[in-house]
Amino acid sequence: MKKALILLVFLTYIMGFSQTTSVKEVYPLFKNCENNPKVDASQCFLDELNNHINKHLLYPIYAVENNISGKVVVTFTITTDGFVENISVTGTHELLEKEVLRVIKLLPQLKPALENGKPIAKTVTHPVIFRL
Repeated sequence: MKKALILLVFLTYIMGFSQTTSVKEVYPLFKNCENNPKVDASQCFLDELNNHINKHLLYPIYAVENNISGKVVVTFTITTDGFVENISVTGTHELLEKEVLRVIKLLPQLKPALENGKPIAKTVTHPVIFRL
């Protein structure tokens, strides 16, 4: 693929993590985030998710040739076993949606989120911007 097809992805982070004073919750973790007390878990998760997307995302050639850009919002669940399930995408074009879906399916098994020391399923919502 041509260098011109390299995607500049501007990512922001939205996660539905509710917080209460009586519940101790720990974010899902990529392997690079484990055992690093100096790094904020939520920021590390965001950084690693962005790294994964930037590494694997390819701007579809047809989209480049036809000046298709826009935003895709992906929502997925990280299960109690750390696997990614229930992936859904909504965006400005089907080609962009398919590419984000492909990339999220490549996520490795993660350390699941914990609530009071017990693994819980966690839903993540994350926008991906395609710009030419």
